[in-house]
Amino acid sequence: MVAVAVVLAVAVVLVPLVGPFQAASRAAAPAAPGRGQESVPDRLGAPLWGTDSVRERPLGRASVIFSSELWWWGEANGAVAVVGAGSDEYRVFSDDQLGRPGEQVLLSPDGSRVALTDRVIDLDDGQVRRLPRIPGVATTGPAAWSPQGDQLAVIGTNRANVVQPDGTEEYRVTRAVLGLVDLESGSLSTIADVEPPRIVDGFMVAFAPDGRRLAYQSGNAIVVAEMGGAERSRFTLPDDTRLAGKGAWTPDGRGLALVTQRRCCEGETYPSRWQLHVVDPATGQGLPAPVIPEQASLTALRLMGWSPAGEAVVARYHPEPTEKVVGFEAGIDITSAVRVSRVDVAALRPDAEPRILIATPVDDVQALDVASDLIASGASRRGQPPTGLGPNTKILIGVVMLALLAATTLAVLVVRLSRRRLLLPAPATRRTVSMVGSALAGRWMKICLAVVGVIAVGVPAAMLGAWLGWQSAPALPTEEQARKVTSEVLPGARIAEVARNPKLFYYEHEGTPDSNPVVRVLIGDDDYLAGSTEVKLASPLPAATETEERLRAAGWEVLASDPDGLVGTKDGLLLSVLPASDVDSRPAPTLEIVRDEPVLAPALSIIGLLIGGVLGTLLTTWIYRQAQAATQSVRRLANEGAVVASVLLLPNTLCVLTTPVETYLFASPGEVPYPPWLLYTFVGVRGATHLGWLIHAVILAVVLVTFLRSRAVNGGSDQPAAETTAA
Repeated sequence: MVAVAVVLAVAVVLVPLVGPFQAASRAAAPAAPGRGQESVPDRLGAPLWGTDSVRERPLGRASVIFSSELWWWGEANGAVAVVGAGSDEYRVFSDDQLGRPGEQVLLSPDGSRVALTDRVIDLDDGQVRRLPRIPGVATTGPAAWSPQGDQLAVIGTNRANVVQPDGTEEYRVTRAVLGLVDLESGSLSTIADVEPPRIVDGFMVAFAPDGRRLAYQSGNAIVVAEMGGAERSRFTLPDDTRLAGKGAWTPDGRGLALVTQRRCCEGETYPSRWQLHVVDPATGQGLPAPVIPEQASLTALRLMGWSPAGEAVVARYHPEPTEKVVGFEAGIDITSAVRVSRVDVAALRPDAEPRILIATPVDDVQALDVASDLIASGASRRGQPPTGLGPNTKILIGVVMLALLAATTLAVLVVRLSRRRLLLPAPATRRTVSMVGSALAGRWMKICLAVVGVIAVGVPAAMLGAWLGWQSAPALPTEEQARKVTSEVLPGARIAEVARNPKLFYYEHEGTPDSNPVVRVLIGDDDYLAGSTEVKLASPLPAATETEERLRAAGWEVLASDPDGLVGTKDGLLLSVLPASDVDSRPAPTLEIVRDEPVLAPALSIIGLLIGGVLGTLLTTWIYRQAQAATQSVRRLANEGAVVASVLLLPNTLCVLTTPVETYLFASPGEVPYPPWLLYTFVGVRGATHLGWLIHAVILAVVLVTFLRSRAVNGGSDQPAAETTAA
């Protein structure tokens, strides 16, 4: 009856949780809502931890995209939230370049696509399309969508450490090129070189409403050009003034909006005011128009479009009060997460207070972008930010509940079987000196010691087997061989440096993303590499398709092709062709050659684990027999000392557990974690982790089951039985 009661109790808790999310997880991807139903929500909130990704469950057209580095206990890891155009369904995707919506991550005018560095995501099907690269530059990022959404203005950049007049080095843009991508044909045309010191994403390019002209910022100048690149006008601005944003052109195409920062005034907590004003795109002279009220105490102000009533629809960046005031001289850092507490959307008109279109809580929205077509339509709806648990979180809870249900059922069955056995006539019952002593006495002490022995001896043996297996891997290429491979794959490429690291290692970044990676020599991480040879290039990479063709022609089997680079394998080696990346501290294109995992490595690792497990069991059995020969007081001291030690180690075990839990279960939205290879489950950090939680799980089970056995023997009392027996 007890077992039935426990099972029913757990089921009562489990069914309400499992039912809804199972249905949700099996539901088909929603169709894109009808155009007549599309609108902008009037409020936003952080997506739930465990929200579906756009690649797993496409959303269709979106109204808003936004991000914050403070979601999920500060572990958002480049996640961007997507809000549906026809409903308040939320999805997420991950940008490994950590771009900010409205600046480096742009929503198309109709909300059907999102442009990121080097790629475009289709929200209707979740597919990713690679952008063509601008020749001579390392990365290509979006700058603005055309009004029809058929073309995308992009800016290609190179970055490097530049020595400042005071002798310090600054990592900044050294070259910038403005280009135009035709998304239907995939063709790329170059418009002009842009002066690099004044690159501020989100304030660089704006298309005219007719889609035939665009305005862009180059240094302190605004240039109005034809789509083919021919200049129509150019005028100069002061340092505190910029192109206002993607919505800079007035709806009739006759005016161009600029934004100016004024650092004042006394008594304001954040002395920074922003003013929009409209000029003639041909001359840069101001046009007669009603004055839009100045916006005070803001980090930045970005114009996204115009409402049907002629209001300027702006993104207002509210500051962290403790941060000092900066302007456009800070570059892209002007809107960095450390400076911005929240971003809301407001409609500005002359002689009136701002009308809030999208309200946002502090820390939930630090960057955003809104579909331009919806801004122009003026359609709005009551927003309903998500509450409760995310879909994937519910699935996780369901799995945990099922595991608890199985464990509870098993424990109840064990207790019932043990009770029946103990109620049979017996000459005597072992006297327990305490509940802890009883729990760890006899056969249970044997089991606990055996588990410790298997893991403690098996893990080093598995590590030894892995090391022996890696000795069968092919030799790491020499510098000469690496240069030869480079000439085969990238003919004509200029090599700046060849670096060779023959150790087992993995990369770990410390400090800012721009800091150099620290090489940790470690056996046991899921992403460790058995040595590497890196070829750093002094010339840009060709187009990805061209590089892939050359890889195949040189006999390499291409395993992966995505915006993060190409990966091929040949003769036991892995070759990665990696573009320059600010986030990965890779200022120049690089070819990295590593040794692939040899077949013997996992085999010898498992053999080592088995042999070590047998030896560990024999060792702990001998230790147990020696302990039984000791006096009762020594046994009691050893038993209770083991429990105290395990309790003291519990916090450390829980901390170490976060690594595999995060790797296996809680990967960043839209990302797939590294596969938990069988080999590394028993090696190094993973082995120590499993040892910790397994010891504690066994100890808890032993204490619980044996204590219940003791109660059964003593008629339900917590006191030990009166009978005694020799140890």
